[in-house]
Amino acid sequence: MTTAFQDETRRRRFLGVNYIPSQAGANYWNDWDESAIRADTAAIAKLGFSAIRFFLIWPDFQPDPATVAPCMLDRLKTLCRIADEHGLLCVPTLLTIWLNGEVRDLPWRHGRSIWHDEEMLLAEETLASSVASALADSGNILAIDLADELTQATPGEPTPAQAAAWARRMAAAIERGRPGTACLTSGNIGDLQLGLSAAMGLGLGTLGVHAYPVWSSLALESNRSAGAAHLGSFLVSLARVYGRVILDELAAYGCGPATAGPLVRNTTLSSLASGAEAVFLWCWQDIVSEGWPYERRPQERAMGIVDRDGHPKEIYHCVREVFGSPLLEGPVESWQPQVAIYTPRLEEPGSTYLDARLDSIAGLFYAHVLLEQAHIPHEFTALPQEHHKLLLCPSVARLTLGDRAVLEDYVAAGGCLYISIADATQALPEEEFLGVELIDVRIGEYLTPVFSTTTGTSIASFRDQSPAFVSHTFGSGQVLTLAFPLELLLNQAGSLDATSWHIFYGKVADMAGVLFRHGCSRPEVALAAFHTENDGYYLVLNHSDIPVHDNFVVRDPDGRVAAAQEFLLRPREAVLNRFQEAGRGGKDER
Repeated sequence: MTTAFQDETRRRRFLGVNYIPSQAGANYWNDWDESAIRADTAAIAKLGFSAIRFFLIWPDFQPDPATVAPCMLDRLKTLCRIADEHGLLCVPTLLTIWLNGEVRDLPWRHGRSIWHDEEMLLAEETLASSVASALADSGNILAIDLADELTQATPGEPTPAQAAAWARRMAAAIERGRPGTACLTSGNIGDLQLGLSAAMGLGLGTLGVHAYPVWSSLALESNRSAGAAHLGSFLVSLARVYGRVILDELAAYGCGPATAGPLVRNTTLSSLASGAEAVFLWCWQDIVSEGWPYERRPQERAMGIVDRDGHPKEIYHCVREVFGSPLLEGPVESWQPQVAIYTPRLEEPGSTYLDARLDSIAGLFYAHVLLEQAHIPHEFTALPQEHHKLLLCPSVARLTLGDRAVLEDYVAAGGCLYISIADATQALPEEEFLGVELIDVRIGEYLTPVFSTTTGTSIASFRDQSPAFVSHTFGSGQVLTLAFPLELLLNQAGSLDATSWHIFYGKVADMAGVLFRHGCSRPEVALAAFHTENDGYYLVLNHSDIPVHDNFVVRDPDGRVAAAQEFLLRPREAVLNRFQEAGRGGKDER
């Protein structure tokens, strides 16, 4: 069968909500109220949303390892049927024992590993195949989410290899019950950092990510900071290396509606522009229930986009601007970028003393932000392509022999590589490749190299006159080496706004011969250009608290300005406009 996800995302994208009934809360499978669910789904559809994601509380569905409760499967089918009556697609989330920061464990698990204990795996397969079979005739299943942040309930587990094997096994169980169903697994930025999302996403073909600035593990000053504004687009762009992406939890905690509304709206827009297939807001309605997990996490009861009486809150009035956007139509494509950020294997920081400086996510994140501020279209890649004129390897703390081979082949074939070094003992390519000789290492938070040039040319120096930035020709291409981890140094409160480092990235792109096809002059403005079959569009997001007056420009293949369009944005405002000329130049940046 063709899944709703495969079929529907060819035509459109989805804006949905995470659904938990207000009165019953997380106990809604036991405290079943069909009339409340019918009223909720009708209201969700009336407000313009097209999908719901909801949670199958694992202990409720599987009272013992061999049994899946028939009444719960019937209620699941009923919920999906009612949603279908109101035109809503569904993403059921299995294996839910972690919700809102609290664990409700299985009474029969007895501490066994969810990820590799064979008896537990057999029980999980039983639940997965039973749920899939129950939904075999439901035509509105967008995808099945295998688990939600399950790693949070199992500290220290799994390894990437265990995660990959687990994902394949659970997907096979779903396939037996409902052939052709798209599967994903959802996690936060920590799962990306540990390589777990990559391992599971590569096996499933689809990945769910969560965007919460306050829990990002990055040094974001506030929900109004530049970093917070770029978090969603970063997570979506990075996760696309490993498969199709759903941003299935998005919210702004710890702030008022004047901050939360624009942040969630702008993140929704930028995430869709970055390639998210769907965005699900957290969550549908303020919660009345005082049961698990709200007794210990009462602040979670106030995170709805409608209040307890069903009245839309300010955040909804901001997000409703997304409805009717061409970003929710398909196919929507971006122009092929000439710049890519290299994503070697993501690994856990601090796993040994040799790896204490590993912080792959932060380096990749700030490279993304600087490129966004310089309005340089880009993508993440595990393998550079011919159309990539510039490849960035930011704040790298380890390079394997395989990584070295990839980078050397790319440059030798004519590409331009930018590399900044976080650990000269673990992440230094061959000296002949960089055109330098290693003299010493600066010992501190990072192990940065002290160079002298051989065949390379020093472009900038430190105070001790040792080269800080070196250019070197290798084969048909060029290597630009920065002898300190710029991107990681920005991962400190206030550092991103202290200096206009995006100008440096712009100069690097100039040195690589990158054509800036679309642009504007203000770094606080995020810009995304994309096209449908017939029209070009540009999305402009003002991430600052001041009005911005500027021009959106389109350049021809020779770099000359072919057209310009003026815009005036209020603080935190988003504008999406048709720009006919933007759709005429094909799908690449040349």
